[in-house]
Amino acid sequence: MKIGLFPLSSGSDKKDLELKFISDIKNFLKDKNIESFEYSDKENYDFVFFLVVTGGSEKNFLKIKDNIKPPYIFIANKYNNSLPATIEINAYLEGKGRVFLWDKKSEKKDLIRTLNALKIKDEFKEKKLGLIGNPSHWLISSTPDFNVVEEKFGIKVESYPVEKFIEKVNEISENDEKIEKTLEEIKKKVTKLLNIDDNDIKRALKVYVALDRLIKENEWDLISMECFKIIEPLNTTGCLALSLLTSEGLISGCEGDIPSTLTIYLMKKISGKSPFMGNIAWIDREGEKTLDLILAHCTVPLSIVNNYLLTTHFETGKGVGIKGFFNKEIGTLVRIGGKNLDKIYFSRCKIIDNLKDDNMCRTQILLKTNKDSEYFLKKPLGNHHIFVQGDYQDELKLISEIFNLEPLSSS
Repeated sequence: MKIGLFPLSSGSDKKDLELKFISDIKNFLKDKNIESFEYSDKENYDFVFFLVVTGGSEKNFLKIKDNIKPPYIFIANKYNNSLPATIEINAYLEGKGRVFLWDKKSEKKDLIRTLNALKIKDEFKEKKLGLIGNPSHWLISSTPDFNVVEEKFGIKVESYPVEKFIEKVNEISENDEKIEKTLEEIKKKVTKLLNIDDNDIKRALKVYVALDRLIKENEWDLISMECFKIIEPLNTTGCLALSLLTSEGLISGCEGDIPSTLTIYLMKKISGKSPFMGNIAWIDREGEKTLDLILAHCTVPLSIVNNYLLTTHFETGKGVGIKGFFNKEIGTLVRIGGKNLDKIYFSRCKIIDNLKDDNMCRTQILLKTNKDSEYFLKKPLGNHHIFVQGDYQDELKLISEIFNLEPLSSS
């Protein structure tokens, strides 16, 4: 990532102040392994930071702003009317700039979080998404053009026939060393097996081993699979395989849902945690305000739950589904969508309970959020939404600017 540093000051007699400010910021960024240079209109930068050196520099920003693409990031210091100038500029931008305060007493944690979000655009470039099969036929709003995915996020989608994948699974022995070892690890941690046995788990682990090999062969960075297509021919499900892979850091989405898989990948990059992809199974509301929302699915990364039991897949009664139990904690609910992948929903939420309803997918969390229910019932981006532990609304506001996504979150 290459950052240009553009000093804003009231005149040439302030050059010493500019150089000192630039030097301080450069050293800070260098410690974070980020390249930064004094701005030149002959160079290309991933992002530009405006260093507001003194007051009276507002018009200098107006002269350059049209040459700089958002987000507009300002660093103000304590002296020389730097902050007053910054406030005036941000008022002109209707508050769309991002302002950071720079002095010895200021914590720079927020700036570091912003830098981490800025890095994500670089980390998306030239990545490959392996799509096994097609988006499931019921995902009528979640089937973007592959070219749009590459143009918008820099990620190339590579298709792989589900029939060929089934052949690969059938070639694997249930006595494979990796299967035996993984089964042993699972049985140490699982609290209960319900209506399944070791043989059921081994069949599910054949899918895991086949996927693991296929990912390495094709050098995929993330995958999604039309998982319902493998259930009848293999007499198992992909739930356990996708859970294990995502727990290991290889983002794996269900049902060939590309927008959701991109969202999982994004949230992993932002948070460093493995997200949970689920159905919006039910909403209880009072008036137009969402009080309780149930997110449910038959797979969840084992790495993010306190404990879990293994049972059958909800819709088919076959294979292996996971019933995981979370801590009651703050999280973020997210979804990228739109025909051109140009919209994003996100909201802060809190897990208030783990449910055990037999008429829903196996892992079920009850979330409380203060967001309007109108989004879910009148203008949703799709059924699947992504939950990640922790509040990442600030990072997602910046991500929206970086990837030119329209935020649909509302208070």
